[in-house]
Parts: sequence; C-alpha cells; structure tokens
Amino acid sequence: MTVVAGDYLPGAKIIVAPKGTSAAIAKGDLLQGDTTNHVWVTCPTTINSVGPFGVAAEAQATADAFVKVIIEGSVYVTADMTVRSGHYVVNGVVTAGRVGEYISDVSTAALAGINATKIVGLYEGHENEGTLGSAATQAVVTDIMRIRLGTTG
Repeated sequence: MTVVAGDYLPGAKIIVAPKGTSAAIAKGDLLQGDTTNHVWVTCPTTINSVGPFGVAAEAQATADAFVKVIIEGSVYVTADMTVRSGHYVVNGVVTAGRVGEYISDVSTAALAGINATKIVGLYEGHENEGTLGSAATQAVVTDIMRIRLGTTG
C-alpha cells in the first residue's frame, strides 16, 4: 500500500468541524483552528503559527461548510523542508498546508512559554519506518511523512 497525505493509522481521532469558506482544503493539508472566526482553515505559511492544529481527512470544496479534522494520532502529511527523525514539526513556511522541522526559539522566557503552541507533532518516519526495528530516515521537501499529532509525540 502506498500512503498519501491525509491517510492515518488506526486509533486516530477525527472530528467534524466548521470550515472557512474562503478556500478549498486538500486531503492531508495541515489545518489550523482559526480562533477568531471559529473555523478550520489550511494552515498558512506564517512563521510560528500557533494551534490548535489538525490534518484534513478528506478534500473539501471552497463552499463546503464542514471539514473532517484528524486531531489526534498518527497521520501522514507532506514535508515542506528537511525534517530529521525524532524531531518536532511545525507549520511549513514555504507551502501552506505542509510541515517543517521545529527550531526552538527560547531566547527569552516569554518565547519559551509559548513554544508548545507552535508544535504540530513529532516526526515518526515514512511509511513502514520507525516501527518494529526499522529506523526512520529524514524527510525532504514533498516527502509523505508520518507524524504523531500533539506536543507529547
């Protein structure tokens, strides 16, 4: 089986939630909860975006009012940059809806306190990696990679 972005492992938790109607959402897009408008949208390329985060379980048209959002578990997403195994991921800053490697910015106590709100999840590996004795390899731009959503990995 070849996985695609938006596929997920058994046990993932999915919610049906309001969707912003200004743009379509592709299956596998990293989503961000817009807490101002109370809808889910494709996560923009704004550096240091904060959650809540999820992943689109299926594609939605611009006019659709709801989206299925994977909010917990292991899910496949698209890499926006090189991500080394075992590292946290954040929203991508080149292509909306993708993920990149988290780089800490704990230069001040205030920044250290909000870092967890920027983390999307933990990189686990590509398909068939990172489990049962198979080591995870680094992901590069456009790779389909598996992450565990949340800050606890």
